[in-house]
Amino acid sequence: MEKISPDSKSLLFPDKPELLDTIFNTAQEAIVVTQNRIVKYVNPEFTSMFGFTEEEAVGQIINDLIHPESIDGRNESAEVSSRLAKGERMEYETLRITKDKRLIPALVRLSPIFAGSELVGGFSLYTDISKRKKAQDELKKAYDELENRVEQRTKELKKSEKRFRDLFEHSLDAIIIHENGTVIDGNMSMCEMLGYTREELLGMQVIDLHPKADMEAMQEEVKVRDKFVQFETVWIRADRTLFDIELNSNQIDVEKKIYLVIARDITERKEAEKRLKLSEQLNRALVENIDITLNLINTDFSILMANQASSEKRGMSVEAILGRKCYEVFEGREGVCPYCLGVKVINTGLPQKEEILVDFPGKGLVDME
Repeated sequence: MEKISPDSKSLLFPDKPELLDTIFNTAQEAIVVTQNRIVKYVNPEFTSMFGFTEEEAVGQIINDLIHPESIDGRNESAEVSSRLAKGERMEYETLRITKDKRLIPALVRLSPIFAGSELVGGFSLYTDISKRKKAQDELKKAYDELENRVEQRTKELKKSEKRFRDLFEHSLDAIIIHENGTVIDGNMSMCEMLGYTREELLGMQVIDLHPKADMEAMQEEVKVRDKFVQFETVWIRADRTLFDIELNSNQIDVEKKIYLVIARDITERKEAEKRLKLSEQLNRALVENIDITLNLINTDFSILMANQASSEKRGMSVEAILGRKCYEVFEGREGVCPYCLGVKVINTGLPQKEEILVDFPGKGLVDME
């Protein structure tokens, strides 16, 4: 390393005041004063930061002293010299090297020193920004990781949204989504059920799908429930025909009051329920009015049902018969009849029919089928 003898201090700091000397020696930044790129003065912080003693540093060319070989010092020196000659101040971040060859991220501040109009040197401050750089690197790493997670999450959400959209569009169930009562989406099944195009459906009010007569009851039903509501009601198609429907409404966004509603046309089920109810009524009327005793017996021989003919034949009310044992009510026995066809039905699981002579207590032999 080339060493050049220093010039007189007075050239740079004539009559340097004591205060300036104190500031120079106690500054927290590493300070270097150069003349023609030759180190003239360094402060204690410089020796601490870079590991060179004052004697080792003074007289050296500054670039040879602390400039890493990995950085093209010639271009940097040329630019610095040119700008200092113009009286410009400079500030930039770069790398500098210590005596033990450690690289230090440094903030460099340069100012020219003039004697009149003549440039006589430069004043450099070096701040070790290793901690700040480390924090920045860690922050950048955390930011990159967060960005990657956000990107990954975005991809997952897009996949999830696509899956939802596919299920939504191809679901056999009719589905609409409404925001505070205004339809914002609806699938093809809903359009086909109601007879509207998607364009006609969007923007409609859900309330308009309900007959006015059912409106108050429907609103009360929704009011008393929480986020999930399931109930049966009647809707109006585009052609103004009415049909029975089962609604499952679930609030999916509390703040915006967005609801997902699944609707099922239950017209056929309602018709089947009506037919079943009518059939039950007809069967009940037949059982009650037929002139044959009919009884329904459980596997423990208790009577579950008895018609009016059975009641009249025994001289007992239907209520008095129900729940008692058949052998007790019908034959006055304390146990199962020895000829009981019910035992055969239970054992075989098949209907039974026989003609038998029954010896009733106190009545003698009776021909029975």
